[in-house]
Amino acid sequence: MTSFLATTMTNPIQLGDVLKNLTEYRAKSNGPGVPEMIGIHLEGPFINKEQKGAQPADSIISPNTNLFKKWHRLTGDAIKIITYSPELDQGFELLKELKKLKVIPSMGHTNASYDEANSAIIQGVTHATHLFNGMKSFHHRDPGVVGAAILHDNVYVEIIPDGIHFHPDLLKLIVKMKTLEKVLVITDGMRAKGMPDGEYDLGGQRVSVREGKCSLISHDSLAGSILTMNNARLNLVKWLDLSIHEQILITSTNQAKRLEILSHKGSISVGKDADIVVIGQNGEVELTICRGAIAYEHSGAFL
Repeated sequence: MTSFLATTMTNPIQLGDVLKNLTEYRAKSNGPGVPEMIGIHLEGPFINKEQKGAQPADSIISPNTNLFKKWHRLTGDAIKIITYSPELDQGFELLKELKKLKVIPSMGHTNASYDEANSAIIQGVTHATHLFNGMKSFHHRDPGVVGAAILHDNVYVEIIPDGIHFHPDLLKLIVKMKTLEKVLVITDGMRAKGMPDGEYDLGGQRVSVREGKCSLISHDSLAGSILTMNNARLNLVKWLDLSIHEQILITSTNQAKRLEILSHKGSISVGKDADIVVIGQNGEVELTICRGAIAYEHSGAFL
């Protein structure tokens, strides 16, 4: 990984401090040689309690345009994506502001019906957070957010290809309907990534990690993942038989295009940031370069 969006938890009381810390880190400590924090993904707190997943229910609030504008100013306009429930957005007031600020509105942790999701897309929603997860299930009498996101060509969909968040064969359906150009691989990683099985913290909640699955101890809801982007890539190769070009497209280029930073991220060419990941013959990461400086080198990789 050479760059990332810092993702917040639903906690409006502490969110201001969190955003201040992220902004300070980005300004003072995020130089070459470490993955670049290119912005912030605000996941909540304007979500639906019916689809809260691992988000704390007592911290969920209704969409509030003034509050969002305050948070956005606090970060120096660094919020790039907000995951929210459009069916709770009265008159799409928040959505209208997001469009003005050029923040990507993403349907997620939403209980919207198919009709409600369609209305939101018509009004300007162009993104779906971790498709199938944190949204009303696909049903033949109400296709829900999943159906709307798949059927609208202008909507990008995120997937977590860990074999836990949804059945691997669903990837074939998603790619067939959306094409690779509208699919964004994400990890939804939490702090246990790269760590052994055990108990960890996620926004003040206890999480059990067992055999690759992260679950809240309190009610066994999925709580992010420990998937790495390279393992996601390897899974996609296995499940979809993708070429190296296609692998790069859905793990790097599409994301840069979606965030409107393709001029300097997402591929290797003259004038772009020297963000490079070197993959060995066995598929493992051997070397990572972030903005021209080595961030990781596998011991003895080039001996």
